Amino acid sequence: MNLLKLTLNNWRVFYGKRTIEFSNDPNKNVTLVHAENSMGKTTMLNAIKWCLYANAPDFENEARGSKILNHISHDEKDFDCYVEIEFSEEGKTYTAKREAKEVNTKLGFPGEDRGLTILENDEKSGSVRKKSNPQTFINSILPEELSDYFLFAGETYSKNRTGASTRELYKKAVRDILGFTLSDSAVKDLSEIEKKSKKELTKLQKEDQDTTDLADQIEKLTGAIDTLTDASEILKENINGQKLIIDGCIDKILKSNHHEAEDLQRQIRGQETLRDKAIIRQTKHLTERQLIVNDYGYAIFGYSLKDKMDFINHEDYVGKIPGKYYVGFVDELLKKEECICHRPLDKGSSEYIAVESLKADASTDKTESRVRTSFNALGLFNGRSKEFLKNDKRIDVAIDECGTEIASYETEITTLRGKLSALNIKSIDGLLAKQKKAEDAQFGFIKEKNQKDILIDTKQRERNTKQNELDNVAVDTEKITRKKQFIRTVNTVGLRILDHQSRAEQKARKLITGNVQTNLDDCLRKNFTVSLDHDYNLVTTFANTDTIATGTGQGQALLTNLSFITALISHSKKRASAENRLFVPGTIAPFVIDAPFAEMDGSYQKNTLGFLPNQSHQLILFLSTGQWDSSYEKVIGDKIGKRYYLLNHIPKADTPEDQVLKIKNKEFILNVNDSKSDKYPMTTIEEMKGL
Repeated sequence: MNLLKLTLNNWRVFYGKRTIEFSNDPNKNVTLVHAENSMGKTTMLNAIKWCLYANAPDFENEARGSKILNHISHDEKDFDCYVEIEFSEEGKTYTAKREAKEVNTKLGFPGEDRGLTILENDEKSGSVRKKSNPQTFINSILPEELSDYFLFAGETYSKNRTGASTRELYKKAVRDILGFTLSDSAVKDLSEIEKKSKKELTKLQKEDQDTTDLADQIEKLTGAIDTLTDASEILKENINGQKLIIDGCIDKILKSNHHEAEDLQRQIRGQETLRDKAIIRQTKHLTERQLIVNDYGYAIFGYSLKDKMDFINHEDYVGKIPGKYYVGFVDELLKKEECICHRPLDKGSSEYIAVESLKADASTDKTESRVRTSFNALGLFNGRSKEFLKNDKRIDVAIDECGTEIASYETEITTLRGKLSALNIKSIDGLLAKQKKAEDAQFGFIKEKNQKDILIDTKQRERNTKQNELDNVAVDTEKITRKKQFIRTVNTVGLRILDHQSRAEQKARKLITGNVQTNLDDCLRKNFTVSLDHDYNLVTTFANTDTIATGTGQGQALLTNLSFITALISHSKKRASAENRLFVPGTIAPFVIDAPFAEMDGSYQKNTLGFLPNQSHQLILFLSTGQWDSSYEKVIGDKIGKRYYLLNHIPKADTPEDQVLKIKNKEFILNVNDSKSDKYPMTTIEEMKGL
């Protein structure tokens, strides 16, 4: 997709018909729009979003018309308000147009839009054809769920982000770029189908009393699991809350300008990290022990049972099991009244009685099955008891090793904290006490959470066992059999989709992280290493250390976000030709950025300008005058194909100071006293020619 032209007619601050053409020169792929704040930069970005998707983030539901229609046009009773975008896609040119719908002539406010129309322009024949299902067509080119990444509001994207919201933001972004919309919908639908089918199956099975008890037990276990899970999540939030307090104290200590204190705190942090890892390993071993007790524990009571029951051995059953004769075979001869040698077996004859007597030594299916099953079960019983003892011993050793490690780390931490306290630095004494209190609380929450998680695992396995029992109840009902098979099929398909997503997601995280790293290496003055973990935390650390880089400002946060977005766009481009029926293909679209350099200092801005033009085939930047420096011309000047500024037309009654933008020794006045109205300012789009 290439943007060719944007037309705004009576759209907010833009009075009348205002047009901007975007550069489509592959060697000069950058279009710049300079303007003072509140003059219409963000308005232009939102106009594109509104035209394509009927939404814009800064519109309110109430008084919608007053947010769209230009005030001067309103006073003049000119209610013709629309946004029009001319674009190209796969060699064809299209014109998308969305108009505001007049719902109250008296008040003169347009309300909801009239809907999107798209015209396909055939340049060879000169004909114009209206596209059916225009919204579907737009979403096939640039899906709405991806639009915020290509139509990027830099300042808004970085505001008010907590750790949790950023993680969710990154996770959603990666999944959106990977085209999970379709597969997510499929998984959701399959889950609903499976849930509904299980209810139907349970209802059928409850007709049998044996299944009723199992279903009740499963329901109680599910309730207990849900309760424990909720408690575990609350504890997780508490742990994270204490971590924020701890990190805050650590950051303040590290910034205290007491070098010895800083060094001791870093050592403490390192020991705490090692301790926490040991605690996690120990918790895993404790969980593993609980699980093997559930699985094998019973078998320990029958450890030597097999040796005591070896009467069912080879010598005892040779010639007896299986029997010399099979009872069914003997019965068949008697029924036919004919021996295998074709001699007659008349009832009551000596031959008949002789053959009938063979049944005394003949075996049956039931006899053979019982003996063989019992013998095999005893063998399994003995084997599982040995396996239990072996694993239990191994886990015992691992738990003790972890305990020793934890104790060692705790001792070292205590020693280091003693040294830190001994420095007698009043400015950090309170911080140390606050940090210690938070760490103690966090450790308590961790222990409690670990206990909850072990209980969850135990009850989940118990529930799975009960569920297997329920699934294997022998009910001679064809309907139940078909329903079970259907549920298994639905579940298998859902799991395969999730597995496919997981593998694609894991691969994408590595590639995206690599691209982010490349961008940051080009822009940051510090040597950072970034990684995107499984929880979608974008972790920034100092290179060649384990020290997390904290205290980054909004400028660096915006740069990180911008690097992340460009990495997503690059990955989307690579996926544009992907053939996968589960995932929506990637998108190639212009990169439009409003306020890309908010909160960035000059060096960050210059370096960011250096890599942005290479991230997309078409780059459109909306810049405030404060975000431009003459030195940037050397960085990006040869990439600029089109350049505009927004001119603010002020009512003559107002006398603001002149605002001037200097570009290449040329001055551009950004405000004039010639508004069409005595009450309202307006904005026009002016091209910078001759640069």
